[in-house]
Amino acid sequence: MTSQLGRVRARAKEEERRRQLLRRARLTEMLVIKALNALAQRGRGRRADVVAGEALRDLIGVEGVGLKEAVRLCRGEVDVAEFKRLSALGCPQSALTSTESDPKRP
Repeated sequence: MTSQLGRVRARAKEEERRRQLLRRARLTEMLVIKALNALAQRGRGRRADVVAGEALRDLIGVEGVGLKEAVRLCRGEVDVAEFKRLSALGCPQSALTSTESDPKRP
C-alpha cells in the first residue's frame, strides 16, 4: 500500500467519523428540543408529559447520553427524579397498560 493510498483511506475514515458525530449531535439536539417543547406544553394535558418522556428515554437509550448529561442538556427544566418519572411515562410498557385499560381502543 502506498503512503498516498494510506492517507486517502485515513482521511475517508476521519470524514466518516466526523459525519457520525455530527449526526449524533443533531439527533441529540432534536430530542432535547422535542422534550423541552413538550415540557413547555405541560398544562395542556398528559400527552405532553408522555412526549417529553419518550424524547428523554430516547436521549438516554438510543443516543447513549448519560442521565446527568441529559438533565444538564435540558437546562434546569427537569431534575433527575422528574427525568426518571417522565421517562417511565414514555415507556412502551406504560403505553400498553393505558391501551389495555381503555376499552374503546383496539
